[in-house]
Amino acid sequence: MDTQTRIGDFVSNALLLGAVMLLFVWIYRDRTGWKALGERLDTFFAPERPPTGNVLGQLFVVSFATLYIEMMLIRWIGTEVRIFAFFQNLALIACFLGFGLGCYWSRRRKSLPLSLAATTALVIMAQAPIDRWKNFLRISSELLSLSPDAALWGYEPSIQNLHGEIIVMMVALAIVAVAIFLLLLVAVMIPLGQWVGYYLDQARDPVAAYSINLLGSVAGIWVFAGMAFLWLPPEYWFGVTCLLLLVIRPPSLRFGVA
Repeated sequence: MDTQTRIGDFVSNALLLGAVMLLFVWIYRDRTGWKALGERLDTFFAPERPPTGNVLGQLFVVSFATLYIEMMLIRWIGTEVRIFAFFQNLALIACFLGFGLGCYWSRRRKSLPLSLAATTALVIMAQAPIDRWKNFLRISSELLSLSPDAALWGYEPSIQNLHGEIIVMMVALAIVAVAIFLLLLVAVMIPLGQWVGYYLDQARDPVAAYSINLLGSVAGIWVFAGMAFLWLPPEYWFGVTCLLLLVIRPPSLRFGVA
């Protein structure tokens, strides 16, 4: 691949990421309207009053969904973006950060549509049907290695044809792309952490609640491990994820009962 083609790839990817960032800016500037829309969506997912009934049962379901989704995202993004396959702790730390922030903000309003939107954005970024973007994701690890001696990264000779300035700009672009992926992982986990923290606070017996949290978490891990053992494709993983995000709604709202 010649230098001109690689420069074209860089420009295309820069424009794509620039469009994504402009979309975020546009959403921020019109945040009042988006906030109103989000509040309408939240009424479908979040209760306006404390939950009634079996809090421990709801905690089990939320804990199950949280660990299942966390394991699924870490496993999936490592197969789609090479750098996360080499450094899986990046995705793990991002998920932990989002979950921890959610627990810390457990008294705030919970927005499961945020998890749905962030998950959708992750899929779009990783699976966008744009050849140059796919090539960019494929060589992102090579760009971030900053050295032709890093054979582990799958170094490609084509980068040797680039000038130093182009390499620096493409490395910066790769860092921005990785940062967006990590921020989206954090966004997916924040509402889930909020629900876990909320139900833990509502439980009368903290020891029993923590035990239920552990049981639900282990069950979520084993269910995902079973799906992986059966060689089910990612379409099934995300299908279960969407189902779980619907199921963990409070029972009083699940069937439209106010």
